[in-house]
Amino acid sequence: HEDYDPNNLLNDIAVIKLSNFITLNDYIQLACLPPETRVAYPYLTDIGAWAVGWGYESDTSQSIADKLNNVRLKIKENNECDNVQGEYEK
Repeated sequence: HEDYDPNNLLNDIAVIKLSNFITLNDYIQLACLPPETRVAYPYLTDIGAWAVGWGYESDTSQSIADKLNNVRLKIKENNECDNVQGEYEK
């Protein structure tokens, strides 16, 4: 991400566009991103999604994971995220 900050790990995300087709398998799957406004897609709220990364190992830890971790989360409405994490930039 062009605004990635290694000091606080803000914007620690990347979306890539592949130049070639790939074969999906148990280890390579699509990650469909919901539109910013989900008025037409209310069924997306509260369904499960996976997040992966090499971030901090816990809320209180200062060490970065040395292996790729994953967590299952629920997709939330933008206004709910803003209430919880309003101090973070989008």
